[in-house]
Amino acid sequence: MNLLFLGLPGCGVRETARAAAERLGLRFVDTDEVLTRNLSMSLQDVYSLFTPEALRDLLERLAGQLAGGDGYCIAVGDCFLDEPGALDTLVSSGRAVCLDLSPEEAVSVCREPDHPSLRRGLFRLRELYDERRGRLAAACDMIIPRTAGRRRRRRERVRFYRSGKPQAAPGRPVRTAGSGFL
Repeated sequence: MNLLFLGLPGCGVRETARAAAERLGLRFVDTDEVLTRNLSMSLQDVYSLFTPEALRDLLERLAGQLAGGDGYCIAVGDCFLDEPGALDTLVSSGRAVCLDLSPEEAVSVCREPDHPSLRRGLFRLRELYDERRGRLAAACDMIIPRTAGRRRRRRERVRFYRSGKPQAAPGRPVRTAGSGFL
């Protein structure tokens, strides 16, 4: 069985899938990375050079290959969210988790400012969010609401904990490993 992570650009799909793969001992796969590596071109080139039918066929073949494997933690890229057949094939191979982050927060925390979906602006990202939210909810077994503030607070807690001394993050009580921290 595979574990899939889906969400809008900027919500941390790749980062979360990579961390889950490490923690669970699964192999990490980023669909965007596999696609660009196999074709030796950027995602922007893929979108501009392939016809919609050719891209659909390519994504369905890639989805079939990934779905045939077992023990993957898959960060599902943007292009799969627009192709229902390919997305259904991937989702049928395991459990799907949707990371839900508002478009405003996605823009504010995204580490990839050159991402095609983000370059089009907040208005386009809101449109994508509205278009895809229902599809993602229907495809996923679980939806995890995320906020940029929670992610930042968790990073602070981990940083303080890993400093070697059980220090409290601002506004948090001191906890030690034996008291259920993390």
